[in-house]
Amino acid sequence: MIQSLKFYSFGLLLSVFVLPLAAQQTLWEPVADKVFLQEKSEILTTPSAVTQVAILSGRSYAVLDGKLQELKADGLQPVSEGPAGISKLEVLDHSAWVMASSGFYRFAGNSWEKLSDDNFVDVCLHLGKVHAATRDAIYVYEQGKLTDIEPNGGYLSSDVTMLMEDGTQLLADPVKLGPITSIASYSGTLHVLRPGQLVHIRRYR
Repeated sequence: MIQSLKFYSFGLLLSVFVLPLAAQQTLWEPVADKVFLQEKSEILTTPSAVTQVAILSGRSYAVLDGKLQELKADGLQPVSEGPAGISKLEVLDHSAWVMASSGFYRFAGNSWEKLSDDNFVDVCLHLGKVHAATRDAIYVYEQGKLTDIEPNGGYLSSDVTMLMEDGTQLLADPVKLGPITSIASYSGTLHVLRPGQLVHIRRYR
Protein backbone atom coordinates (compact mmCIF):
# COMPACT_ATOMS: atom_id res chain seq x y z
CA MET A 1 0.00 0.00 0.00
CA ILE A 2 2.79 2.41 0.96
CA GLN A 3 4.68 1.56 -2.22
CA SER A 4 1.57 2.25 -4.31
CA LEU A 5 1.15 5.65 -2.66
CA LYS A 6 4.80 6.45 -3.43
CA PHE A 7 4.31 5.64 -7.10
CA TYR A 8 1.12 7.72 -7.16
CA SER A 9 2.86 10.68 -5.53
CA PHE A 10 5.78 10.41 -7.95
CA GLY A 11 3.39 10.32 -10.92
CA LEU A 12 1.52 13.35 -9.62
CA LEU A 13 4.71 15.33 -9.11
CA LEU A 14 5.95 14.33 -12.54
CA SER A 15 2.74 15.55 -14.18
CA VAL A 16 2.94 18.84 -12.28
CA PHE A 17 6.47 19.51 -13.56
CA VAL A 18 6.03 18.14 -17.08
CA LEU A 19 2.76 19.80 -18.04
CA PRO A 20 3.95 23.41 -17.59
CA LEU A 21 7.09 22.56 -19.55
CA ALA A 22 5.05 21.01 -22.37
CA ALA A 23 2.79 24.04 -22.43
CA GLN A 24 5.79 26.28 -23.05
CA GLN A 25 7.25 24.13 -25.85
CA THR A 26 4.43 24.64 -28.38
CA LEU A 27 4.84 24.57 -32.15
CA TRP A 28 2.22 27.25 -32.76
CA GLU A 29 1.92 30.97 -32.18
CA PRO A 30 -1.26 32.73 -31.03
CA VAL A 31 -3.04 34.74 -33.71
CA ALA A 32 -5.42 37.59 -33.06
CA ASP A 33 -9.04 36.58 -33.74
CA LYS A 34 -9.86 39.43 -36.11
CA VAL A 35 -13.36 38.15 -36.82
CA PHE A 36 -14.18 38.12 -33.12
CA LEU A 37 -12.59 41.52 -32.59
CA GLN A 38 -14.85 42.96 -35.31
CA GLU A 39 -17.93 42.04 -33.29
CA LYS A 40 -19.47 44.65 -31.07
CA SER A 41 -22.55 44.81 -28.94
CA GLU A 42 -25.03 47.62 -28.52
CA ILE A 43 -28.09 47.91 -26.32
CA LEU A 44 -31.23 49.06 -28.10
CA THR A 45 -33.93 50.36 -25.78
CA THR A 46 -37.53 49.81 -26.91
CA PRO A 47 -40.77 51.03 -25.32
CA SER A 48 -42.17 47.48 -25.35
CA ALA A 49 -40.95 43.93 -25.89
CA VAL A 50 -39.67 42.80 -29.29
CA THR A 51 -41.58 39.64 -30.24
CA GLN A 52 -39.95 38.68 -33.56
CA VAL A 53 -36.62 39.39 -35.28
CA ALA A 54 -35.37 38.59 -38.79
CA ILE A 55 -32.65 39.47 -41.29
CA LEU A 56 -33.58 39.91 -44.94
CA SER A 57 -31.05 40.90 -47.62
CA GLY A 58 -28.61 42.16 -45.00
CA ARG A 59 -31.22 44.35 -43.28
CA SER A 60 -32.46 43.75 -39.76
CA TYR A 61 -36.14 43.76 -38.84
CA ALA A 62 -38.09 43.42 -35.62
CA VAL A 63 -41.74 43.18 -34.67
CA LEU A 64 -42.72 45.72 -32.05
CA ASP A 65 -46.31 46.12 -30.86
CA GLY A 66 -47.43 43.86 -33.70
CA LYS A 67 -45.85 45.99 -36.44
CA LEU A 68 -42.75 45.42 -38.56
CA GLN A 69 -39.87 47.83 -38.00
CA GLU A 70 -36.44 48.08 -39.60
CA LEU A 71 -33.26 48.74 -37.65
CA LYS A 72 -31.52 51.83 -38.95
CA ALA A 73 -28.76 54.10 -37.69
CA ASP A 74 -31.18 56.10 -35.54
CA GLY A 75 -33.05 53.06 -34.18
CA LEU A 76 -36.12 51.09 -35.18
CA GLN A 77 -38.27 52.69 -37.86
CA PRO A 78 -41.73 51.45 -38.96
CA VAL A 79 -41.88 49.75 -42.36
CA SER A 80 -44.39 51.55 -44.54
CA GLU A 81 -47.61 49.79 -45.60
CA GLY A 82 -46.94 46.91 -43.25
CA PRO A 83 -49.85 45.09 -41.61
CA ALA A 84 -50.73 45.34 -37.93
CA GLY A 85 -51.17 42.48 -35.52
CA ILE A 86 -48.15 40.46 -36.68
CA SER A 87 -47.90 37.18 -34.77
CA LYS A 88 -45.07 35.48 -36.65
CA LEU A 89 -42.29 36.36 -39.06
CA GLU A 90 -40.12 33.94 -41.04
CA VAL A 91 -37.49 34.54 -43.75
CA LEU A 92 -37.55 31.85 -46.45
CA ASP A 93 -36.52 31.84 -50.09
CA HIS A 94 -35.31 35.47 -50.12
CA SER A 95 -38.60 36.82 -48.73
CA ALA A 96 -40.19 37.50 -45.36
CA TRP A 97 -43.44 35.66 -44.72
CA VAL A 98 -45.64 37.54 -42.31
CA MET A 99 -48.59 36.12 -40.39
CA ALA A 100 -50.86 38.87 -39.13
CA SER A 101 -54.38 39.26 -37.82
CA SER A 102 -55.47 40.64 -41.20
CA GLY A 103 -54.00 37.80 -43.26
CA PHE A 104 -50.87 36.27 -44.72
CA TYR A 105 -48.27 38.47 -46.45
CA ARG A 106 -45.06 38.21 -48.42
CA PHE A 107 -42.51 40.98 -47.94
CA ALA A 108 -39.68 41.20 -50.48
CA GLY A 109 -37.81 44.03 -48.75
CA ASN A 110 -39.39 46.90 -50.67
CA SER A 111 -42.94 45.77 -51.44
CA TRP A 112 -45.79 43.91 -49.77
CA GLU A 113 -47.94 41.20 -51.31
CA LYS A 114 -51.08 40.00 -49.55
CA LEU A 115 -51.58 36.31 -50.28
CA SER A 116 -54.64 35.48 -48.19
CA ASP A 117 -57.18 36.91 -45.77
CA ASP A 118 -57.03 33.73 -43.66
CA ASN A 119 -55.14 33.41 -40.42
CA PHE A 120 -51.98 31.34 -40.89
CA VAL A 121 -50.12 29.64 -38.05
CA ASP A 122 -46.79 28.56 -39.55
CA VAL A 123 -44.59 28.43 -42.65
CA CYS A 124 -41.61 26.33 -43.75
CA LEU A 125 -39.49 25.45 -46.78
CA HIS A 126 -40.27 21.95 -48.05
CA LEU A 127 -38.58 20.44 -51.12
CA GLY A 128 -37.44 23.90 -52.21
CA LYS A 129 -40.90 25.49 -52.00
CA VAL A 130 -42.55 27.59 -49.33
CA HIS A 131 -45.41 25.83 -47.54
CA ALA A 132 -47.78 27.69 -45.25
CA ALA A 133 -50.44 26.36 -42.90
CA THR A 134 -53.69 27.54 -41.44
CA ARG A 135 -55.28 25.57 -38.61
CA ASP A 136 -57.07 23.34 -41.12
CA ALA A 137 -55.02 23.20 -44.34
CA ILE A 138 -51.53 23.42 -45.84
CA TYR A 139 -50.71 25.45 -48.96
CA VAL A 140 -47.75 25.60 -51.29
CA TYR A 141 -46.62 28.91 -52.79
CA GLU A 142 -46.16 28.52 -56.54
CA GLN A 143 -46.19 31.09 -59.34
CA GLY A 144 -47.28 33.88 -57.04
CA LYS A 145 -50.25 32.13 -55.43
CA LEU A 146 -51.15 29.65 -52.68
CA THR A 147 -52.50 26.22 -53.62
CA ASP A 148 -53.99 23.71 -51.19
CA ILE A 149 -51.85 20.56 -51.20
CA GLU A 150 -54.76 18.26 -50.34
CA PRO A 151 -55.20 15.68 -53.15
CA ASN A 152 -58.44 15.57 -55.11
CA GLY A 153 -59.41 12.33 -53.40
CA GLY A 154 -58.47 13.63 -49.97
CA TYR A 155 -55.69 12.51 -47.66
CA LEU A 156 -55.11 8.80 -47.13
CA SER A 157 -54.78 7.10 -43.77
CA SER A 158 -51.79 5.07 -42.58
CA ASP A 159 -54.21 2.62 -40.96
CA VAL A 160 -53.72 -0.69 -42.82
CA THR A 161 -57.19 -1.88 -41.80
CA MET A 162 -58.61 0.72 -44.19
CA LEU A 163 -56.65 -0.68 -47.15
CA MET A 164 -58.57 -2.58 -49.84
CA GLU A 165 -57.15 -5.36 -52.03
CA ASP A 166 -56.75 -3.02 -55.01
CA GLY A 167 -54.77 -0.49 -52.95
CA THR A 168 -57.63 1.96 -52.43
CA GLN A 169 -58.91 2.96 -49.02
CA LEU A 170 -62.39 2.74 -47.57
CA LEU A 171 -62.63 5.58 -45.06
CA ALA A 172 -65.60 6.02 -42.77
CA ASP A 173 -64.67 9.69 -42.34
CA PRO A 174 -62.34 11.87 -44.42
CA VAL A 175 -58.84 12.38 -43.01
CA LYS A 176 -58.44 15.90 -41.61
CA LEU A 177 -55.17 17.64 -40.83
CA GLY A 178 -56.46 20.16 -38.33
CA PRO A 179 -56.11 21.59 -35.88
CA ILE A 180 -52.56 22.40 -37.06
CA THR A 181 -50.22 24.18 -34.68
CA SER A 182 -46.97 24.09 -36.68
CA ILE A 183 -45.26 22.48 -39.68
CA ALA A 184 -41.66 21.54 -40.47
CA SER A 185 -39.74 19.81 -43.24
CA TYR A 186 -37.11 17.13 -42.65
CA SER A 187 -35.60 14.48 -44.91
CA GLY A 188 -38.16 14.99 -47.66
CA THR A 189 -41.12 14.58 -45.30
CA LEU A 190 -43.54 17.29 -44.21
CA HIS A 191 -44.22 17.05 -40.49
CA VAL A 192 -47.47 18.45 -39.13
CA LEU A 193 -47.89 19.04 -35.41
CA ARG A 194 -51.34 18.78 -33.88
CA PRO A 195 -52.27 18.83 -30.18
CA GLY A 196 -50.71 15.64 -28.88
CA GLN A 197 -50.03 14.23 -32.36
CA LEU A 198 -47.39 14.37 -35.07
CA VAL A 199 -48.53 13.66 -38.66
CA HIS A 200 -46.16 12.84 -41.54
CA ILE A 201 -46.92 13.70 -45.16
CA ARG A 202 -44.43 11.99 -47.48
CA ARG A 203 -46.01 12.99 -50.75
CA TYR A 204 -49.22 14.69 -51.80
CA ARG A 205 -48.96 14.66 -55.59
